[in-house]
Amino acid sequence: MVRSKRIDSRGSMAAARATVTLDVSGLEEIAGRFKFMKSTILTVGVQGQDGLDTYKNTGANVASVAMYNEFGTPAGPRHAGIPARSFLRSSVFENRDKIQNKFAKSMAQVFGADGFTVGGRGDPITELGNVGAVIVGMVRDKIRTSGSWAKPNAPATVKKKGFDFPLIETLKLRDSISWAVRIGGQITAKGKAF
Repeated sequence: MVRSKRIDSRGSMAAARATVTLDVSGLEEIAGRFKFMKSTILTVGVQGQDGLDTYKNTGANVASVAMYNEFGTPAGPRHAGIPARSFLRSSVFENRDKIQNKFAKSMAQVFGADGFTVGGRGDPITELGNVGAVIVGMVRDKIRTSGSWAKPNAPATVKKKGFDFPLIETLKLRDSISWAVRIGGQITAKGKAF
């Protein structure tokens, strides 16, 4: 209830009353969406069955090869080591502003343009998948252009592959990059780039 005073046409003061109604009917829905999002994680990388697939020539699985190249390996008695060629972390770091903007636009679809409007009707899993697909595209582009930024392959690797293009031999690594939406650790949705 709001009370105010007004002056009528005769110049005398009269009390006026106004009633303000606040519609909070959508707050439970918004709270539910926030609670859902709190337990939801978007992951991007080599995961699931794609990570377990093996290379025929070495028997190594794709997830291991991704890790070796992302972080590098020390030299050992039988090999020279692999230099770090970060394609995943560097893609996210270099594109963080674009990723944040895409995430903000996707969450506006879920929660409404201002973040609290019930009008947001986007499905959270779909919207996170859209963000994931954009990041997958960025990571794949990073791998595709590795010849311009990554440390070159060792001479023995060039001889074995027949060309010097780091991170690319069979395209298996690049094609294994995917996104997954996880709720409580379980994959609910997954996919690759658009």
